[in-house]
This record gives sequence, structure tokens and C-alpha cells, in this order.
Amino acid sequence: MTRSRSTAIANKLAELAAREPTGSAHVEQSPPTVQKAPIVLEIGIGRRSEVARVLVADGHRVVAIDVVDRSVPDAVAFARLDVHDLATSPSPLQALPIAADESSVAVVFGQNLPAELQPATARLAERLDAVAAFTTLGFEDPSPSLRVERRTVGPETLYVTDAPSR
Repeated sequence: MTRSRSTAIANKLAELAAREPTGSAHVEQSPPTVQKAPIVLEIGIGRRSEVARVLVADGHRVVAIDVVDRSVPDAVAFARLDVHDLATSPSPLQALPIAADESSVAVVFGQNLPAELQPATARLAERLDAVAAFTTLGFEDPSPSLRVERRTVGPETLYVTDAPSR
């Protein structure tokens, strides 16, 4: 993905993350603590860290997971986790490399996300009261088990699932 495509996707994710969460997965902060920016959780970051890099450069917080150890930009928190396990975990937020007083995950994102990971990604997003957004491998449609909205972002199609509070 080129820098301009990554920037376009990152800008759309930032827009989705900026929406005020109202669900129970959002951790309320007591005054005078300053509310931290919502988190974008990237599923299966692989070797493609450009979207995460753009988000971080623009001041957003990013947590990335993958089933194998990956090199990520310095400001990106990383955990070796499987989205299937995380989606069924009793406490998915606690499994992520974020402090207990951090604000919520606002967007769960996957770049070139294969169809077999899309339902688990959507379930995880729903459990976190977050929006799920992903691009596909390009030659396949989103999993038929998902209701998605197609959003054109430059030459890419970003698929966004319903989230109860957004």
C-alpha cells in the first residue's frame, strides 16, 4: 500500500475513532485525569505497518496484534495474540498491552484481512463497543456472515461493520 493510500485509510480510521463512545467497554476517567485518545487496534499487522505509522504520526494511539512477533513502529504497542482467542476471551481489554486507566478501543482495524479473520474481528469489536473496519485481500468479498457498509477511500474499499453506540 502506498503512503497516500495508507494516509487515506488512516484518516478514515481517525474519523471513526473520533466518534464519542457510549458503551460499557469504555473506561470512564475521574477528574482531573485527562481523557486519553481512543485506541485503534490493528489486527494482524504483519509487515505492513504504514497505516499504524501514519496514525501515530498524527497523534493517535495504536495497539497492534499478530499471531507471530512483528516489528512495529516505536510508538505502537504490540502483543502476540490471536484475534479468535481475543474475541472469545472473558476480558479482551485486559489482554491488550494497555494500562487499566486507558480509554477504550474505538476502532478494530485489519488491513488485507482474510475472510476467515473477519467474523472474529467483528465479534471483538462488538465486545469492545468499537467499530470494526477492514480492507480485504482485494480478490474476495467480505465474509457473508457480516453486515458491512462499503466506504470508498481513494482506490481502496474500507468495510465498516455496525457498532451499537457509534
